[in-house]
Amino acid sequence: MHKIELVEYAARTETPFCLGTAESYGVERLQFVRGPGWENLALTATFHPPRGADPVYVRIDAEDTADVPPEATAIGGVGELIIAGYQDGVRRCSCSVRYRVENHAPVGGDPPADLTPSLTQQILAAASTAEKTAQSVRDDADNGKFTGPPGPQGEAGEVETLNNLEIQEILNLLDF
Repeated sequence: MHKIELVEYAARTETPFCLGTAESYGVERLQFVRGPGWENLALTATFHPPRGADPVYVRIDAEDTADVPPEATAIGGVGELIIAGYQDGVRRCSCSVRYRVENHAPVGGDPPADLTPSLTQQILAAASTAEKTAQSVRDDADNGKFTGPPGPQGEAGEVETLNNLEIQEILNLLDF
């Protein structure tokens, strides 16, 4: 787990900031620590891999973490990570940090099975998982799986599946 501190328009990391070796994947994770200027923003990370490979966009989750996509470490060299924060449909701040991927001789073996999905696919997957979890809890409640002595009946409230910040994050990432 690599920590990246976000303070105003700067990203601070351990020095040197290395995300592993060429062709390594599925190991590195990033933890973003919010400082002044980054509170209550929806975050995205854009990896610009070494040697001009195509950028990869990653949604930073509610716990302020993200997996390093395999494309970011496919080849050795120096890449750049851009972190952007959005609020109310506006990019409020962004910063960058360079990262290194160590070179070595070819290893062989199988590349990662799937490439990183688009930001839209990542958001839709997160929303689908949240909806399935909510439905599972509702089903368990309907089937009496929650045990305990009966309590007083309360008024039924509204069910909210996404909070306003999550909805805004989805809209920002979809450029609405």
